[in-house]
Amino acid sequence: MRGLLLTVGSVLLAACGSKASHIAAISVYELPHEEQYEIRSVRVFDLDQLMGLEFEVLGAVEGVSCGRQAWVLGQNVVAVEQLKYYAWTMGANGLTNIQYTSREGYSNCTELVEAIGDAIRVSDSK
Repeated sequence: MRGLLLTVGSVLLAACGSKASHIAAISVYELPHEEQYEIRSVRVFDLDQLMGLEFEVLGAVEGVSCGRQAWVLGQNVVAVEQLKYYAWTMGANGLTNIQYTSREGYSNCTELVEAIGDAIRVSDSK
């Protein structure tokens, strides 16, 4: 079910005062395993991979990763997981045009990574 009821514990507000500070940082690991699997199945496409495919851009998505949150995974991995989560909630099965910005020593983050991208729905190939 795409309409998720998230507990306060599973939604952490990004504490870094940047343009991304309004983005809710989702802890994908706290979601049910079935939803984690669906979220991780959202594919990242570069523009060359989309050549010849039919797809629809559903909208822009944003993700953020704070260095204190990503002690196991790389910063970009955590930010992309958030992009995948928000794309999945829009009904997307893909992401493209992902861009990153990074800042070190920002507020209470050792490194802040902000990611933006386009959520897309790629038609099943024939």
